[in-house]
Amino acid sequence: MKIVSIMPDMGPGGLTAAVLSRSSLMVEAGEDASVVLYQFMPYFEEAVRERIRNGRLNSKVRVHNPYQYYDSLYSDKSGYVPEIYPQTYQHLTFTKEEICESYFDEELNLLARVIRSAASRKLISIQYFDEASLIRKEEFFYGRKTPRIVRYYANGSLVNERYLSVNGFCYLRQDVNGKTGKFTGFWSWDSKNKIKFYKSIWDWRRDFVSNVVCINSSSNLLLCDGNNVPPQFLRLKSDRFKVCPVIHMNHLDERGRERKHYGIYFNKLSDFDAVICLTSEQANDLRTSYGVEIPICVIPNRIAALPVSEINSNPRNFDVTMISRLEEGKGLADAIEAFRLIADNLPDAKLEIFGSGSMEQEITNLIKEHGLERNITLRGVTPTPLKEMAKTKVFIFTSESEGFGLTIAEALSTGTPVVSFDVKYGPSSLIEDGETGYLIDNRNLKRLADSVVSLLTDEDLRAAFSEAARRWFDANLSDKAVLARWMKAIDLVSKNQ
Repeated sequence: MKIVSIMPDMGPGGLTAAVLSRSSLMVEAGEDASVVLYQFMPYFEEAVRERIRNGRLNSKVRVHNPYQYYDSLYSDKSGYVPEIYPQTYQHLTFTKEEICESYFDEELNLLARVIRSAASRKLISIQYFDEASLIRKEEFFYGRKTPRIVRYYANGSLVNERYLSVNGFCYLRQDVNGKTGKFTGFWSWDSKNKIKFYKSIWDWRRDFVSNVVCINSSSNLLLCDGNNVPPQFLRLKSDRFKVCPVIHMNHLDERGRERKHYGIYFNKLSDFDAVICLTSEQANDLRTSYGVEIPICVIPNRIAALPVSEINSNPRNFDVTMISRLEEGKGLADAIEAFRLIADNLPDAKLEIFGSGSMEQEITNLIKEHGLERNITLRGVTPTPLKEMAKTKVFIFTSESEGFGLTIAEALSTGTPVVSFDVKYGPSSLIEDGETGYLIDNRNLKRLADSVVSLLTDEDLRAAFSEAARRWFDANLSDKAVLARWMKAIDLVSKNQ
C-alpha cells in the first residue's frame, strides 16, 4: 500500500516536523511513503534539500508539489514574454524590507513600479499601470529572472492569475470575478499535455494526487494532515483510496468549546476509513462528542531521537529551556512571570527561549518589565531543537492547549525532565507526574516555579527524573513502539471494506 501524507506546505512548526518524521520512519521500515505539499511553494526544492541536510527528512521520502511538478514538466516550453518597463523619470522610496522604483511618463502618469528586496536587491515584483493609474498587471519573480506568477487586472480588480514555467509557459490559469473577487474556474495543462478545466483549486489538487502521485498505484492510504485537508480529500475515498484524517491539534479551545474550523468536518468523521489522533484522551472525547463509529487509532508523533552517545556527551549548560512559537496561546507571559519567581529563589538561573513569532516584541518588553534581561534570552528559531534540549537541565511547557505536545516528547527523549501545565491534550499522556516531570494544575505559577527550583537545586532528583524519562520514552515513543502502532493501523484500514 502506498502511504501518502498530505499537508499544506513545509513550515517551521510542529505539524511539518511530525509529518516528515513519520514519513521518514515509514521509508526506513521499507514502506512506500511520500508527502504531498499542495500550496504554491516558490522555494520548494530548497526547502526539501534543507530538511534532508539537517536530518529532518529521509532522502528516500518522495516529496511532491503540484506547482513544482508542472513547472518542471513544461520547463522546455516557452510562452509569456515579460514586458519591458520604461527606464525614465524614476522615483525611489525605501522601507526596511523593500525598495520601490516608480517610473512615470513626461506628464507624470505612473507607468510601472519595480519592487526589490532591501537586503538582497533581488527583484520581487513589477506592477504596470493603465492611463488612469490603475494597476493592470503584476509580475512576481521569487528569485527567478522570469516571472513565476502574473496577475491581470481590469479597472484595478484582479481578473486572472497565471502560473508560469521557467520559460514562461502558463501551466495553470485561475479566473476571478472582478466584482466579487471569487474564483470562477481553473484551467490547467495536465501530465498528458491536455488542457483540463476544474471548478476549484481543490479539484486540481485532488487530480494531481490521483493521476500523478498515485498514477501507478491501485492501493493507497491518504493521511490528511492539517485542518482544511481531510474534508477535501474525503472525496477520493474508494476501493483505490483509503482516507484518514490525522488530528494534530486540540479541537477544543481554552474554554472547552469546539473550534470553528474543526466543525467543518468533525460531524463527518465516521465517513472516513479511520481517524488517527495523538492521545487517548482526545480519542475518548471524539467518541463521546461525535459518536464516531469507525476505528480511532491513537498513534503519537514519531520523535527522531538523538543517539544516546550524543545525548550523554552534551554538558547540561542551560538551566531551563522553552521551544515555542512566540504567539498567543503558548503561555509565554505565564512563563516569564513564573521565571520571575524562580529568579527570586535562584538569582543566577537562566531561561533560554527558542522560537519566533508575532509576539516577540511584546515578550521582550515583558522581560524588561520584570527586570529579567540577565535571566531570559530569546534565541530565535533553532534548526536543532533536540540538541538544545540535550543541553538543558529542565524543560518547561506553558501552552494553554495542545494536540500532543511534541516538544515535551522531544525533551523526554533527551532525558530532560519536563514541568508543564496540565492542559488538553498531551502533557498528561506524556509526563508521569513526580517521575519524569511535573504536571501543574490550574496554571499555578508558584507551583510551576517551585517544581523547577526543586529540579535545579537537587541534582540527584534531576538525575532520577532524567533516567526515568529515557526509560519511559524507549517503552512508549521509540521508533519501534510508534512503528508498531502505525503498522497495526495500516493493516486495519487496508482490511476495512
